[in-house]
Amino acid sequence: MLRSFWFNDPLFSLVDRLLPWQFPPLGEAGAAPAVIASCPVAIYEDGERFYVQAVVPGMTPDQIQLTWQDNALTISGEVSYTAPQGAELVWSELQPYRFRRTIQLGAEVNLNRVEAHLENGVLTIVAPKAEHARTKKIPILPGTAQKQLAGAR
Repeated sequence: MLRSFWFNDPLFSLVDRLLPWQFPPLGEAGAAPAVIASCPVAIYEDGERFYVQAVVPGMTPDQIQLTWQDNALTISGEVSYTAPQGAELVWSELQPYRFRRTIQLGAEVNLNRVEAHLENGVLTIVAPKAEHARTKKIPILPGTAQKQLAGAR
């Protein structure tokens, strides 16, 4: 592809690299689903659990897979569209797609107590931290450290 010198700017190069991920090429009817790199997420944490929210519009629970391995949560799914029986396709901008997002969390979780809920296109995952990974408050005692250090010798 020939380009003028205006398109040698790094910004144009960045846009060229990002656009294919945002707008996957349209395939033929019945072609394999296009891959979309990820879904947007928000991750929250308190002393006892992680909260992960992922935007998965139009998906149902049976279209989403959640797996956990090595302190990493993977959210993946696939969406396909089918015409109603007896209807002929006139125009479609909908394409089948797959997505996959892996999130590395900073602590171990209790996998037996992880819960996931899907409501209005938002997947919410609540993952309690393992007991040994929870934040623990350490009390501060009155007195001087010098006395305690002298007593330890």
